[in-house]
Amino acid sequence: MKNLLYMMRLCLFCSFVTILQTSCTEEKQQVPTRASIEISSIPDGAELYYKGKKIGQSPYKQESVKPGFKLIRLEKEGYESRWLQFSAKAGEAVNIEERLDPVKASIMITSNPTRSSVVIDGDIKGETPLVIHHLPFGEYKAEINAHGYSSKTVSWTVNNSRPQRVNIDLDSNTGFIEVISDPEGARVYIDNKAFGVTPVREEVEEGKHSIRIEKVGYEPYEQNVSIARGSEKRVGSNLKIKPSSINVTTKPTGAEVFINGEAYSSSPTVIENLKPGDYVIMVRKDAYDDEVREMTIAPGQQATVSITMGTNLGGIDTYVNPPGVTIYLDRKKVGYSIADAGGNSKVLQLRGLTSGTHNLRFSHKRATPQNISMNVVVRKGEITRTKKIKMWIADTVMTMTNGRVLRGRLILQNDQEVIFSVDPKITQGYKPSEIKSLEPLEFEE
Repeated sequence: MKNLLYMMRLCLFCSFVTILQTSCTEEKQQVPTRASIEISSIPDGAELYYKGKKIGQSPYKQESVKPGFKLIRLEKEGYESRWLQFSAKAGEAVNIEERLDPVKASIMITSNPTRSSVVIDGDIKGETPLVIHHLPFGEYKAEINAHGYSSKTVSWTVNNSRPQRVNIDLDSNTGFIEVISDPEGARVYIDNKAFGVTPVREEVEEGKHSIRIEKVGYEPYEQNVSIARGSEKRVGSNLKIKPSSINVTTKPTGAEVFINGEAYSSSPTVIENLKPGDYVIMVRKDAYDDEVREMTIAPGQQATVSITMGTNLGGIDTYVNPPGVTIYLDRKKVGYSIADAGGNSKVLQLRGLTSGTHNLRFSHKRATPQNISMNVVVRKGEITRTKKIKMWIADTVMTMTNGRVLRGRLILQNDQEVIFSVDPKITQGYKPSEIKSLEPLEFEE
């Protein structure tokens, strides 16, 4: 019985071992031994090289690749070569996407003359000598410009990474303009740009140009000229003087104006069309001092002269008795002597008189003598007082009881007597009983 049990157990163990061995064999046969790779590029079409041999081009796919380190080179015309390094493990899928960089090159552009501008596609890139980096494969062209030279276009092709040099000689397209004027020293403008003062010699590009010559006090001169390449042209002019003028104003207005001795309209006035030079301006007005100004007028100058005139006036205070005397100044009647409260004359004030000698005349038809005159010197800003004048003037008509009529001056009248003067030398007393009437005369003539 024990042997039977032993045999049964042994059989079960052997069966288990057999099943275990079978299972291990199947499991060992399913372990992967290869890898897969997939390589793409931007742009695609790149050729793939492995160990120096071409294996295809992107996009590239290989399902069964021996595991291990891989070094693959990508090459495409116009693009830089690229090396791919990776490890492929059994049972793994390697997926690589690589962006390729275009092959680029540098270009140096030189020119004669230097410092010429380089224009590519309408953009100014700089001045020669100019180096432009990182140019991809392709066709290129640039416009080369320099003042005084004809523009030229230069072109080149980038098909490898080697640096290139492009040189170009520009052709001069200039001529010369010589600008002169009489008088010299006039400012010169060529195409509205200032180029100094005459005489001027300037290099300009061929073609049409505008010339303008300006000088203070002269009419501007303008001319258009055409300049051919390599030619020289002279432009000149006798500049015309602009007329000058003097604007004369005075305080007070209405003064006579004299320019270099010649009379003009009263102030304010403008004297026009004067030649440049030296001028003497004099203004004159009654009751004011003459004023003189000297000045030099430049061509085209619009000069202004403002003159405040100083008065040269004075005055006379005069006294003449009795009242009623007619007073003349320089043969012109100026008034009468006027009685004050006491019956005597007031002082007559004459004002606004010009400096110098004036004549005063005192007149009355009943006076003896009828006229008295004197010369009075008037000084600027002063009042001259004359001596007192006393005239003998009949002021009363006396009628006597005997019918006699006398005309003279009543000197005294009271109850006892009447003193009466018939002329400056005769004065006589009368009794009131001898006098029929005393009739006073008017003060004035």
